[in-house]
Amino acid sequence: MHLWDVQIDDELVMKAKTQISETLSENLEVIQLALNVYNDYLFILKERERIDAFLKREPFEREAFQAEIDKYKATI
Repeated sequence: MHLWDVQIDDELVMKAKTQISETLSENLEVIQLALNVYNDYLFILKERERIDAFLKREPFEREAFQAEIDKYKATI
């Protein structure tokens, strides 16, 4: 109500829009890279169910248990 009108093609408005657009683009690129960082570890989300099923199998084999331990050590 007390502010003056600003035209959409005003130089300051255009510069602000450009700067905001560039900042958003840069940040979205970084976010996209961050999303891919954890792709190698997505399998962990389903490990509880898989390990529960693994532990229900009998007879137990030492080699199979050692393979699971080695897998988790490699993940760490």
